[in-house]
Amino acid sequence: MEKKLVWLERDLSGPHHITHRLMSIDWESSDRTPTILIDLVKTKVEIHKGLDFYGLYNRELPNRCWSKDSRYLFLSSPQRSNIKSYVLDTETKILSEIPNDDTSLVVLDVFENFVLLKNTSLLVPSVLMASKFEGDGSGMKLIPITAGSMIEGTEDMQIEHVDYVYQGEDAVRDFNFTYFGPKTGAARSVPLIVMPHGGPHSNYVNMFLLETSLLTLLGYAMIQVNYRGSTGMGSDNVEYLQGRVGDADVKDCVTATAEALKKYPWLDPNRVGLSGGSHGGFLVAHLSGQHPNMYQAVVARNPVINIAAMFTISDIPDCRNALRIDERIRLHHDLCAAVSNESYDKMSSEETAEMVVKMFKCSPIVHAHKVKAPTLMQIGKNDLRVPPSQGKHWYLR
Repeated sequence: MEKKLVWLERDLSGPHHITHRLMSIDWESSDRTPTILIDLVKTKVEIHKGLDFYGLYNRELPNRCWSKDSRYLFLSSPQRSNIKSYVLDTETKILSEIPNDDTSLVVLDVFENFVLLKNTSLLVPSVLMASKFEGDGSGMKLIPITAGSMIEGTEDMQIEHVDYVYQGEDAVRDFNFTYFGPKTGAARSVPLIVMPHGGPHSNYVNMFLLETSLLTLLGYAMIQVNYRGSTGMGSDNVEYLQGRVGDADVKDCVTATAEALKKYPWLDPNRVGLSGGSHGGFLVAHLSGQHPNMYQAVVARNPVINIAAMFTISDIPDCRNALRIDERIRLHHDLCAAVSNESYDKMSSEETAEMVVKMFKCSPIVHAHKVKAPTLMQIGKNDLRVPPSQGKHWYLR
């Protein structure tokens, strides 16, 4: 019988997806005061055996996540460019990483002291793994249940995670990207696709995607960019993007492009494309407008084009981090109070106009007149998060 109740929680306000706490209460204790098992992580902390841990970014825990004695809890979370799995001793609060190579490992199920996991990478589709839990879990041995094999034709491809740190005094200066493509080639012979993720508070991890494998088989290389604002790198990194959208994230994608072209000389700087959806679509539109000579083709899926126009018609009142947290709270309160006819300290028309202008100025539509690259728009008919009018706005610019 389970002896504890655990749950994930986060601070109010701020980005829509950020670092979580893992909380607990003991069913058998008369004291039901919640206990923090894993706290928020601003940058990184050291866990068992001196390993780095960047916080929890889970939307849920496995349905069955307890050891037989209800002392140890098993979970997974994105950590920079991989998903890593852990065993938490809920009595000592010691967190141990389950040993794995440079791939992603996900806990699927726990029965008594047997653990079922999924192992995957950009090169290899998911492989079921099993392990028996003993001790603190740091010595668990993974046994494959299903065979894992590369897709034919990808044997000469490589995965490389690249960390980049800016010089200067900025509060957050690091981001990363993952290169997936040929190991070598003739100079300037391979076209490159730059792929920023959506969210914006999500991240790319080393996980098999049919799309990326097909593109490599067609002769492309790609970089998946975890710009500042991505999850898996501490809450400071996630929060950094607030008030800097359309600037810091764009800068990181441009830096990643330039670094990849320099690091892999077989990439062709005259054949660089962009592909992204939602906030990734926002970024590829921005990049094609702000840097029209760097990118030669664009695919944008349900892109955010004009934040000011989308703010009140999306299914969430999301200003896409165009505003600082204090500005967002002020504007959200103003809108909610107006709808409910509550009395409130109403924002002046000048304040409202300033925020709307700020949302507009950090949107791709401002740079639409500079776009040179042919662009394929992929627009969902009934998308509630990013309404179809956004993509049409770009098409009709």
